[in-house]
Amino acid sequence: MFTLLRYFFLLRPAAMLIWRLMLDRRVPLAAKIIPILALAYIISPIDLVPDFLPIRGQLDDIFVTVILLGMFLMLAPWSVIMEHATGRSSGDSGDAKKFKGKTIDGEYRLEDDEAQ
Repeated sequence: MFTLLRYFFLLRPAAMLIWRLMLDRRVPLAAKIIPILALAYIISPIDLVPDFLPIRGQLDDIFVTVILLGMFLMLAPWSVIMEHATGRSSGDSGDAKKFKGKTIDGEYRLEDDEAQ
């Protein structure tokens, strides 16, 4: 029971990620067609396995939907997925602040005191 509930709570963030990716202009149009096809397959009365068969009829809908949404995530740019999943822009390095000082180029050499 709790395992099923855990999957239910994972479904909402995944659905929100897919929705945000669908609205993002950086995701190719060809990739955006795939979730629409997945939704059309779920709604469509034409299935690989008819829905009137208990359990097997619904499992093929889930299987095809998961495969299609996986393809959608594979076609979307990884940086865009991570930006929407974490809430940070791809250039943001977390809590690190931007350096605003001067940069000085130099050289250095390491010497071992015991080697001399």
